[in-house]
Amino acid sequence: MSRESIQKIRDVEIEAERIVQGAHARAKERIADAERAGQVLCEQTERDARQEVSNAMTALREKTELVSQHMREETQEEVEELKKNAELRRRSAEKLIMRGLTSKCR
Repeated sequence: MSRESIQKIRDVEIEAERIVQGAHARAKERIADAERAGQVLCEQTERDARQEVSNAMTALREKTELVSQHMREETQEEVEELKKNAELRRRSAEKLIMRGLTSKCR
């Protein structure tokens, strides 16, 4: 082989090594970019999930408050009805007692 051929082979080998090193460098950059993008996506997904949970909790609290208010109103209505019935029974009891006393006094 001639010196010129040997030099061309060496030049090609050097160029090939430079291309491989450049490809490795670009691959490392792409990997780093992908990791950063993945981290950003992960953080955004976590923020979104936290917001969804927060919204769900708020909705649940509001619904719980509405149900509680409804139950308080129903309970208050029942209490009023029981008071009314108790008052009617008290009056009936008073009348019976008064009749009993009146009949004993005669």
